[in-house]
Amino acid sequence: MTAGTDQTTQVTAGVDLPAMSWEEELHALPDLWPYLGPAWLRATAHALPDARPWHTVATRDGELSAYIAGFWFDSPQAVDFDPRAYLGWQPPSGDTACCDTGASPEGIDPTSVVDGMGASTFFPALILGSPLGFRTEAAGDPELVARMVDELVKTALDNGARSIVAPWIPSRDGNQPLIDALVGHGGHEVFWGQEYHMPLTAQTYADHVEALPSRARVTVNRDHRNFAESGFEIKRLDGEAARPHLRRVAELTCYNRSKYDGHERPEHVEAILLGMLAAKADLRCYAAFQGDTLVGSCVAVRKGDRLVLKWSGFDYELLGRRSGLYFPLIITRPVQDAYAEGLRHAEFGPGSEQVKRRRGCVARGISSVVILAEQQGQVVALLDALGSARRAALRLEPVAAGETACCAAEGDTA
Repeated sequence: MTAGTDQTTQVTAGVDLPAMSWEEELHALPDLWPYLGPAWLRATAHALPDARPWHTVATRDGELSAYIAGFWFDSPQAVDFDPRAYLGWQPPSGDTACCDTGASPEGIDPTSVVDGMGASTFFPALILGSPLGFRTEAAGDPELVARMVDELVKTALDNGARSIVAPWIPSRDGNQPLIDALVGHGGHEVFWGQEYHMPLTAQTYADHVEALPSRARVTVNRDHRNFAESGFEIKRLDGEAARPHLRRVAELTCYNRSKYDGHERPEHVEAILLGMLAAKADLRCYAAFQGDTLVGSCVAVRKGDRLVLKWSGFDYELLGRRSGLYFPLIITRPVQDAYAEGLRHAEFGPGSEQVKRRRGCVARGISSVVILAEQQGQVVALLDALGSARRAALRLEPVAAGETACCAAEGDTA
């Protein structure tokens, strides 16, 4: 990627991304989430045919300098991709968006408020980020973020968008300018939740365990003993070695996702995995076998010095609820491998707050920003009330005056 100035850089909104190999992505975008890279976004377009790729791209002399990923939805689809969900709305089915705390402000029914506004207030909708990766960040030159937001907001509204939502902005270095630019166009920021990651600061996995607080060290060692006695076998299937098992992995993933209000379907998961294999990404599948039967899986992508854990799934009918497999499969084995390869970070995503903390994870806040074509006074009050309820549900302090929801959330900025 090339850096650019206002005089030499062209910004275009509502387009697809130029082709980029995985090796080119690693070189040009080493710190970008895999979910926001060209390989994952191409696969998303195949997985979600009703979501039109609508990216904002900055180029200099014909070369890519930066972009903000987006997908255009003409009508309501799954609740995860519905802008109304980020105002606390629930469809008649009772589904909630991924990673929602389930907290609701006292004395307010968000669903009634939003239903009263009508679906036409929100659709067509532009969702910024990766709908199947649950991430919103800008890629490339940070100096171009404000200019790209200017262009995407103007172009989206000119093309009939009724809402623009950046649902999943993590509190990492470099993301505040994206929030500021969206807020500058009338957006309102709200605290959405937390995700969990593990800095790998020791020299080896054994040193890592030894350095944990005593309670966490006891928990991790108990995980080791339980797995040793379980009779399960965990195999790591890299790249093409995972292909014969993708359908089963997708099914297991969706068993787990449905348990935690996820709305991906097996064909969504399989399409993403096939796309990443086609791109020759560093895709790993940790597969747990009971005899010859695949009973648990955890999908990860290595990018740069980070191991990003995305999807896990288990056959609960065969395993029951207390098999002792969960932690060895989704934490122990991936972290052991990450240390063996010299990686410095493992990403575990949202959910399971206490069990992740007990094994050495730390939290990072997630914010959403909502822009409506027609400002509705009740929306700001509703979003503020929702953010406060979510913080209270996670036992976080209220946002202080002058702080943003993003940066007030607990966690570092890795």
